[in-house]
Amino acid sequence: MLLSTCFFSFSQTEIIRKSGKQFPVPGNDFAFIEAATDTNTLEFVATFKSDVKASEGIQAAYFSIQEQAGKIGANTFRLNHYSRNDSSNTLTLILDTYYGSDSAKMVNFNHHEETAFIIFGDENPNGEKAYSFKVNGKKKEFKSGTYFKYILKEGEQVKINKGGISGMSIWFNYEKGSKATHLTMTGLGLGGGPVPGDVVGIAVNTGRFRHVPGDLGCLLKTILKQSE
Repeated sequence: MLLSTCFFSFSQTEIIRKSGKQFPVPGNDFAFIEAATDTNTLEFVATFKSDVKASEGIQAAYFSIQEQAGKIGANTFRLNHYSRNDSSNTLTLILDTYYGSDSAKMVNFNHHEETAFIIFGDENPNGEKAYSFKVNGKKKEFKSGTYFKYILKEGEQVKINKGGISGMSIWFNYEKGSKATHLTMTGLGLGGGPVPGDVVGIAVNTGRFRHVPGDLGCLLKTILKQSE
């Protein structure tokens, strides 16, 4: 049963199932629920469906749901369904949203991937683009619809570079327990953002790599494939 519909300039978002309970407004929290987290420790709030233009990307649907979910008390989410239709230039994202206490969110936070960096290109699995950069001077490539992941070893420092001297270089230092850093080479419609303070970096051209919010990054990893 359709309970409500919200229209954005880039999306149509609706609630397709909703709890009868009232929840406190949680602020800006909207945490990705890891597979290792038991949703029985959380309270179901609502299931949201968002339809957007495929050219707008997963992030458009995600941010639309995030805004609406926060208004009714959801502060965590898990992927229910994702599909993309390039012939009609549409994609559909369905998220189950929950309310979690601080202690439940901390348990989930501890399940997030650690000591790694992940780099996204574009999200089109049928795309033909290739993305390249260097890791400690060695060229790496990955294709449309995939992402690159590097897991740091204890004591390791890794430099990634795109564009040579006129480009951008970032250094990652191994730190036990640090959560994964997510970056994009295309922007993913995010408009850019500073490199997190827990990595060492020199940004000569900030258009080379952009920071992706961690919970959106976790969602993208669930939907896209890791490059070989």
